[in-house]
Amino acid sequence: MLIEFRVKNFRSIKTEQVLSMVASRDNSLPSNVIDTGLRMGGAPLRLLRSVVIYGANASGKSNLIKALNAFRLVVLNSATKLNDGELIPLVVPYLLNLESAQQPSTFEVVVLVADQIYRYGCSVGGAAVSREYLFIRKSIPGSRETLVFERNEPNAATTVFGASFNGDKNLIQQHTRDNCLILSRMAQDNMKQAQPLFRWFRTQLGAIDMAEQSGRYISEGLYRTAKKDIDLESMAGLVS
Repeated sequence: MLIEFRVKNFRSIKTEQVLSMVASRDNSLPSNVIDTGLRMGGAPLRLLRSVVIYGANASGKSNLIKALNAFRLVVLNSATKLNDGELIPLVVPYLLNLESAQQPSTFEVVVLVADQIYRYGCSVGGAAVSREYLFIRKSIPGSRETLVFERNEPNAATTVFGASFNGDKNLIQQHTRDNCLILSRMAQDNMKQAQPLFRWFRTQLGAIDMAEQSGRYISEGLYRTAKKDIDLESMAGLVS
């Protein structure tokens, strides 16, 4: 389940914007809230089943959807569909500021998958991943977030791995291209630690822009739902 999505420096979005699915303390509509039974930041973690994003025309609503979709596709495809040196597709920085135009776009999700909370983010632009990190926290009361890996430059050879990392460090450091995400590389190499989060991006996260081939996306969603490929209770879906 999606807990939070953050994006910065993407298309018309210059400063960081946050989409939070965390419910308020209002208990008047209990059927609209999923009680996870967990605690986060000392408070019960209750998530909204749906949210509405509204605002004036050209205020950035569609670009929030595009940001989520771009993030998803970079995660799914960077290890398999990009060659060394190729530009990372769909990622466009805020171009109306000279400084922002030269900086990468930044994305982060916090998600609940099975019994763990994942915080995963990256900064990408041009043909390079300039930052990437993954933290995991078990859903046991009192547990703390632990570092899996943190990368602070395109060259994955300098990646810092936490004590909780479970995989082949040498394979990651030697075979991750500058324009490839480590999460994608781990999933491609069947490293089990990456599979739950990667699977969430692949099967549980959907971003549909109704202005672009809406019929195809709706048909695909209905087909996958009928096959029970999607857990509707935990699917994060945004429609523009």
